[in-house]
Amino acid sequence: MDGDKPKGRVIPFPSRGKEHRREDLEAFEVWLTSHPAYRKAQAALAADANAPPDPSDAASHAPSTHDVWEVLDATVMSVAPEYFDAYRHEIEFRRRFGFDLGRRERAGVLLFKCETGLTDRDIRLLGRTSNLRFGASVTISASRGQAAYGYALMAVAGVLMLLGLLAAASPAGQSLRGALIVVPYEAVLVGFCWAFMQMYLRPYTLHRRVESLLDAREARTATSAQTASSSHVGA
Repeated sequence: MDGDKPKGRVIPFPSRGKEHRREDLEAFEVWLTSHPAYRKAQAALAADANAPPDPSDAASHAPSTHDVWEVLDATVMSVAPEYFDAYRHEIEFRRRFGFDLGRRERAGVLLFKCETGLTDRDIRLLGRTSNLRFGASVTISASRGQAAYGYALMAVAGVLMLLGLLAAASPAGQSLRGALIVVPYEAVLVGFCWAFMQMYLRPYTLHRRVESLLDAREARTATSAQTASSSHVGA
């Protein structure tokens, strides 16, 4: 039975000490429960609860209270219904994205995904490389220093590849034995370059793309608010 379970990894909150971890948990909880989609779902559930009871439905006469899980269910269903199974079921989430998270964090990741337009493959990469951070919001933790480190590793691999090609051009490297050594050597270095790009460069590229998108969206919102305010003053 264990062989049927998809393999994945657990993505924890940043290990910055108990106090900082508690702060991250509290900040993430505040962000999640103050998210516009969460508020909208909460208002919809409250409106349903305050609707006149159906005489034919005895259950509708009972008082209705909605806890955070009910609101989260409604939030994900309204924002990303196609991902509802991944949100509700840990195994389905792990099968889809390749790593494990708690239910609240799964909801946060799906909201973040829908807001930023990232693909399943992007989320899978960010999760597997531990570049998803949960704090005041869900963010990508990849930094410029991380990208620079990746470029440095690729530069070293490039130098080693060049040395391998020079060795292949030598009389000893042109023999069958030399080819059997150089070709796998170059293939391994190409594989390392691909791994460095996935681990260090692509997460930072996604970080910059998401940051630019959110900045542009915030600027449009500010411009719209300023325009509306100016129109109101002019009237």
